[in-house]
Amino acid sequence: MVYRLFRFIILLEKTSLITDATLLKMFFKREVYDTYSNLVKLAALTPESRVVFKDLHTYYETFQDNQIDLAQFRIWFHQIKHPEINDNKHSIYSGLFDVLASTEVEDSKEFVEKTISYFKKRLIRKQIEDELMANGDLEVIQNILEANVSDSDLQNQNIPVENSARHIISRTKRDHGLTWGLNCLNQSIGPLIGGDFGCVAALVESGKTALLISQTVHMAKQIKEGKVLFFNNESTEEVVMSRLWCSTLGCTLEDIRQHPDKCEEEYIKQMNGDLNRVLFFEAHQISSSSIIAKAKKYNAKLIVIDTLDDLGYDSQNEVLRVRGLYQSLRRVAKICNVPVIGTTQCKATAMYKKREEGYTDTHFKRYIGWEELDQSTIGKPSTFDFLITMGKDIAFPNIRYIHTPKNKLPGDGHEYHRYIKREVNVDWTRSQYYDK
Repeated sequence: MVYRLFRFIILLEKTSLITDATLLKMFFKREVYDTYSNLVKLAALTPESRVVFKDLHTYYETFQDNQIDLAQFRIWFHQIKHPEINDNKHSIYSGLFDVLASTEVEDSKEFVEKTISYFKKRLIRKQIEDELMANGDLEVIQNILEANVSDSDLQNQNIPVENSARHIISRTKRDHGLTWGLNCLNQSIGPLIGGDFGCVAALVESGKTALLISQTVHMAKQIKEGKVLFFNNESTEEVVMSRLWCSTLGCTLEDIRQHPDKCEEEYIKQMNGDLNRVLFFEAHQISSSSIIAKAKKYNAKLIVIDTLDDLGYDSQNEVLRVRGLYQSLRRVAKICNVPVIGTTQCKATAMYKKREEGYTDTHFKRYIGWEELDQSTIGKPSTFDFLITMGKDIAFPNIRYIHTPKNKLPGDGHEYHRYIKREVNVDWTRSQYYDK
C-alpha cells in the first residue's frame, strides 16, 4: 500500500501544471482567501511564496479590496512592506510577480479545491522523499501517509457553501436556463440550469431517443459558447447523429444525401456557427469520472446520456450498482454545474394483456407513473429532479403521452402544471415532437 500511494504522489508531482503562482493568484480574490486560506500547507511552498502568501493576509487586513490588483500589490510589497530587502531578493520577488502577471486561474470551486489538494500532496511527497534520503524507514513513511492522505480530499473538509443573497440568486436563477422544445414541458419543468438531473422513461421502442434528440436540438440551438455532450449507448453514433441532423434541419435523411453541402451550411447556422456544437461519444461502461473530465475539457453546457443504466459502475451487487450509478450521475450534474438528461426503461407492468372476442391483445398504459420504472424500488427515482414518462397507444402510432410523475422544479409557477398529462405528436422521419 505504501508503494502504491507513494507512486501516485510522485506521478502527481511530475504531471501537474500547477505552480506556486497558481496558488497565490487564486487568493487574489478575497472570497477565495476567506474560505480556503486556512487549508493551505505553507511548508509546501517556496520561501518566497510563503512570504507573499502571508502578506496577502496583511493586505486584506489593511485594505478593503475584494479583488487585489497585482500592480498595486507589487508596489505595496516592495515600497511599504519590504523596503529593506536586498537587490538579490528584490530580483527574485520581481521574477515571482512577473510570473503571477502571466498566470491565469479558473474562477471555480472545483479548481480552487484541486489546487489546494495538490499542494497538500506535494508536501506529503517531500516528507516521504526526505525520509527515504535519511533513513528509509517504511514505518515512518506509513505514519506520514496515515496522518495526511486520509483527509487529503477537500470534500472531507466540510467547507460551507457561500451564504449570500447574490450567490443564492445567481445559482437559482432560471430565466437564463435552457428551454424545452415542447411547451408542455416548459410549463411543467421549466428552463434547466446547472445541477439539474432528470430522466425520460418509457418501454422499449416507444421513442425515448427521438424525444431526447428533439429536445437536445432545441437546447443546443440556444447555446452560443460551449458544447452539448451526447453519450450514446443505443445505435451507432453515426445513426444517432443522422437523426439529430434531421431534427435540426426538419428534413429527411434522403434530403441530406441529395444536398449534403447545403444541409451542412444550414446545420452550422442553426448551431450558432459551430458544426461540432453537439459532440457524440460511445458511452458503454463509461464512468462518471470520465464524463466529468470530458465536460470540463469541452466546456459542456448540457450532458445527454442514452441510456443511463449502461454506464460503468463497479459493484458485484446489482442493487448497490444501480444506487451508486445514479448517485454518481447526480454528482456529475452538481460538479460540472450543467443539466444532465438521460433515459431509462420502464417495467413490463406499463403494458397489460386484454382478452377481447376470443383472442388476447397487448395494450400499453398511456400515462406511466414513477413506480413503473425498471428497478424503481431501489432508489432510482429519488435521484431525479424531474422524471418524464412516455406512454403509447398502438391505435395512434404518431401520438405519445407525456407525464411528469416526479417534478421538483418550478416550471411556470402554476401548481396544476407540475404533474402534467399531455398528448404530443411525433414526426418519426425527422425525430421531432410537437405539442398537440
